[in-house]
Amino acid sequence: FYKAPTLATALNLIFGLPVPATPRTDLIQLFLKYPGQPLNGTNCGDPCSELLRLDVTVPPTAPDNQKRLGGLATPPDPAGFPNGRRPNDDVTDIATRVVGGPAFIDNRVGDGVNFLENAPGSGTPQVTANGIAKIFPYLPNPHDGRNRRHIDCGEPDANPCN
Repeated sequence: FYKAPTLATALNLIFGLPVPATPRTDLIQLFLKYPGQPLNGTNCGDPCSELLRLDVTVPPTAPDNQKRLGGLATPPDPAGFPNGRRPNDDVTDIATRVVGGPAFIDNRVGDGVNFLENAPGSGTPQVTANGIAKIFPYLPNPHDGRNRRHIDCGEPDANPCN
């Protein structure tokens, strides 16, 4: 997968942007190795494993300053994905851009959705403007799936039907 990701081919077909040539040693280095560990040519070598890595020398980012794109953000947030995983890290957009390569990063490909932006309580002392809770629990309560009723268009407080 890492040397010739099918996601890159699919992204190229969908968006028409160029993707880096295979073998993708950049992805091997990013996802299968710790910083500074050498590759064995175009192979991973030893040790090689798919793990969630956490560089504890990187200080945590305060909730008010966390960026959903981690290291791809401007300015970069080195405490974000792929250095660990926080609830607000947009792993889908990060992976799409990294696998797609520079053209996808430069064109900001992805949905750009910050799922907690404007969440209930945003901007209060307990929740940042981008929806990150400062105290435990860090995520909002899920919707009640058992006692929840779908609101159809045309009903009060519903979206328009067209």
